[in-house]
Amino acid sequence: MATTVPAQNIGSAAEERTAPRRLAGVLGRDGWPRFALMLVSRGYLLVMATLIVVAVLPLLLGWRPMVILSGSMEPTVSPGDVVLVSDVPEGETYGEGMVIAFDTVSVEDQPVVKVHRITEVRDDGFVTQGDANADRDSGVRIEADVRGAGRLLVPFIGSPVYWMGHDLPALAAWLLATLVAVGLAVPPSPGPRRPGQATVAVLALAAVAAGSASPSVHAYAAFSTRTGTAASWHAAALPAIAPGRLAPFSLLAANSVTDGWLTFTQIAGDIGTTPGTNVTNVSFPDSHGAIEKNTAAARNAMTDARTLATSLEARPAAPRANSLTGRVTPGTYSAGALSASGTITLDAGGDSSARFVFIGSSLTVANNTNVVLANGASAANVYWRIRGGATLNTSTLRGTVLADGSITANTATLTGRLVSFNGSISASRYLITAP
Repeated sequence: MATTVPAQNIGSAAEERTAPRRLAGVLGRDGWPRFALMLVSRGYLLVMATLIVVAVLPLLLGWRPMVILSGSMEPTVSPGDVVLVSDVPEGETYGEGMVIAFDTVSVEDQPVVKVHRITEVRDDGFVTQGDANADRDSGVRIEADVRGAGRLLVPFIGSPVYWMGHDLPALAAWLLATLVAVGLAVPPSPGPRRPGQATVAVLALAAVAAGSASPSVHAYAAFSTRTGTAASWHAAALPAIAPGRLAPFSLLAANSVTDGWLTFTQIAGDIGTTPGTNVTNVSFPDSHGAIEKNTAAARNAMTDARTLATSLEARPAAPRANSLTGRVTPGTYSAGALSASGTITLDAGGDSSARFVFIGSSLTVANNTNVVLANGASAANVYWRIRGGATLNTSTLRGTVLADGSITANTATLTGRLVSFNGSISASRYLITAP
């Protein structure tokens, strides 16, 4: 005998059967959450694949990948990034500002590769420094040490290589996340999963991992305390730092140069004004070079002085406290209203070409301040780029002062020169020698 269901119960039974199916449709592989996760996963894998292609295709041009394993070029280049380098074209040379990869040794005397920026080109080679390092690299690079110049930066793609040696939990998390992404990215089938789908997932994961760990060189560098920099990723040469036609001048101002009355000032170089023509109280008892009042020599010197100031500001600068005293290592430093006091020792560390550049909104040198040059430091390589005015009280200062505003020097002894781009220079007595 056939079993029958009352007609009034048919609707409720159908609802009982379709409700679980509806729930499975929403949360299952056919629902919109699964669809959204599939889109996110595919997007992630597409980004990874694109980065891999970008990193691998230049290999056909002979470019060589370097996986960065330290933070000495941050924030321009971070650990886990891949830098592609190549030789410079025939007829060109490595210049200031270029990011290069070169062979050197670690502090443990182990051979390593560093990716740093050229900060100076010398007759005997290149001086290099990491953008995030306060100090220059020790030694001088020669062309035989250089593997190539940075051409392309591919972010993140070398992170698995970095994690292998520094952060295994991060590597495991990445592998798991990528495996899940591959699984979610595979389109669901209405029937049971085929073995081929698992194979596709494994192969896709292997491709991502293989691309991330593509044959490359591990590039190291010693990390130091400075982590902020305004540097940008580029391979163009920075403008040279040179006084040019400013070199013969000790004093150069836009408006006027004024000396105290009968102060027996001694000025080693020339005195110039442009476009102004006012030079006051520089008379017979004083010792000085030529006086150039808005002459071609003064105008040319002012032009080169402005070029010099622009070159100084183009350098990556490390933030520094406004108060300057004690020992200072080579580098470019930026601050607000600079104040110098006490004994300031500029320590070149045995490098006679080391530069000291101080950039500030103003400069005040306190009484009895003494700037000392140590271990090969030279006044010719010391620069004060001031965007406002400067006041030099009774002190001993070294270097070239390039100020936008006026400069006042009271019984100051200076090995260098003073330049006011938009103001005047005045003092009660000078003693200025050539840098």
